[in-house]
Amino acid sequence: MVSSRCWTPWEAPTLSLPSPSLSCFKELLQTNVGVLSGQEMFRLLQLRVVGIAQRVDAQQVPEYAPIKFAGHEAGDFFFVRASN
Repeated sequence: MVSSRCWTPWEAPTLSLPSPSLSCFKELLQTNVGVLSGQEMFRLLQLRVVGIAQRVDAQQVPEYAPIKFAGHEAGDFFFVRASN
């Protein structure tokens, strides 16, 4: 199934580089031990990014939504850690 969803970590102003959302995303992938849906990944990521933004007094509103006009607005991502 084709999935056309995207995360928009936040709107301007951005926090700093390296991206806090990218660091959190990488950490969540590294610690994942099962099957993690895109919706659950977003929920976990959202909590962390909003927490970071609040600590530096920035307003960030992460969103998880279908990409409009992509022609296939249904579906989701699933993250499974590859075995070594």
